[in-house]
Amino acid sequence: MTLYLQIIAVSGTSAEIFPVAVIDEFESAIWVRRYDTPGEFELYFAANKEIFKLVKENIGYLLVTREDRQDVMYVEYVKLTESAENGDRILLKGRSIDCVMGLRVIGYPTHFVYTPRSVVIERLINENMISPEPHTHYQLDTLHRTIAPFTFDRGTFTSSAIERSFNGENLLKAVGGLLKEGGYGLRNRLANGVIALELYKGQNRPNVKFSPDNENLLSSEYECDIRGQCNTVFVYAEGDEEHVKADGTNPYTVTGQYPAENVQKSNYMRYEGFMTGSADTTATVEESVAQWVQGRLIDGEPVASNYAVYCPDYIQSGEKVSVTWTLTSDTEHSWGYVQFYNARSEFTASTYIVNGDTITPPTSATKFRITLHRSIESTLAPSDVSSASYTALRDRPLAEYKAAVAEQGAALMNSKTDSISGETIETGLYKLGTDYDLGDTVRVENSYGVTGTAKVDAITEVEDAEGYRIYPTFTDWTVV
Repeated sequence: MTLYLQIIAVSGTSAEIFPVAVIDEFESAIWVRRYDTPGEFELYFAANKEIFKLVKENIGYLLVTREDRQDVMYVEYVKLTESAENGDRILLKGRSIDCVMGLRVIGYPTHFVYTPRSVVIERLINENMISPEPHTHYQLDTLHRTIAPFTFDRGTFTSSAIERSFNGENLLKAVGGLLKEGGYGLRNRLANGVIALELYKGQNRPNVKFSPDNENLLSSEYECDIRGQCNTVFVYAEGDEEHVKADGTNPYTVTGQYPAENVQKSNYMRYEGFMTGSADTTATVEESVAQWVQGRLIDGEPVASNYAVYCPDYIQSGEKVSVTWTLTSDTEHSWGYVQFYNARSEFTASTYIVNGDTITPPTSATKFRITLHRSIESTLAPSDVSSASYTALRDRPLAEYKAAVAEQGAALMNSKTDSISGETIETGLYKLGTDYDLGDTVRVENSYGVTGTAKVDAITEVEDAEGYRIYPTFTDWTVV
């Protein structure tokens, strides 16, 4: 193989990649592509002063490419060895260029609601590496966060929707986790001076079979173990003191079964387990009052002041209410005044609260009104309040509570071990890149008729004094 050293010349938010040296004579080269994590490379060749000077001065902006491939490696390690007896050598090591995502963190709170996983990956990479833009609330250095020249292509396949929040995570680790969850791969391609990061999904290749008959499965191992499995869990939860009845019983002390009885195994197929669990005996209903200072009316009666809000029909007997707010000016002495009303909007009681207080309304109350004050003389002006919210806490229905307790049993569930693994070899029966490629799932079959599948997780290419060799690495071995 012929290799090229290339340099990234950066100017502001743009960059240019240009070759500076050809390496066609070397002692060894190892080139590893991986499916959902960065690949790696190692290059060992005779040293000269010009090449070493080039490498030393440009470490951090140095790439290695191949004449027969579009993928790019990023140089992260250089070693110079001088020897009067054996000659001078340079050793370069690094990972595929997508590893530079590890140089960035997710710089501000980012929340996704029912968003396709591929879109989540795209946004995280674009907003924190490829094209960061100024944010309304978070002052980040967008100019210097840009890493060029990159583009991102999320592909056209359908991806499941997720709800997820990020804030401060390393970008490479966050994206890597999303790739593994979705079963996606990420490859890089250099074309026309731009590195394209491409999301893709490996294909199913049932006609590609690794077996002793095909002389490409050198060894295999099959295991089946039914010891220690669990498919039915009893979860015991003890109710809190406030629900204890006069006779000492507590309806929130329950033993829930997971899963439900109608999907259970029986006799020798039933493996029971036991665990203690807990669940909140209260349910919360939170209302974020974004327009608090404009006097937004959730209910029209009675008439609200300019800086108050009605919170109707959230109170039930025995319920508690927590109130919080955030102010843009002096907050030290701010306080709230709460008025309670019954179902006919008749005043029943009032109380004072401080930020974050939890209060217990009168049993007759079904709605309440909150006014925020700067001092005893005045309410807050509209520009003073940036956010406010209240949370109503009520007892969870017992059936809902029991179901929540039982669901905790999922953590103890496990099934029998039924696995196949082995060692494969590339014999030329199937052509890599045509019959199968990185990320594809192939068929595996041993001499005893046990069949399964395995995913091509990595492809290692080696060229040295012994010649050129390819080693595919398989993961996710599964019996079918």
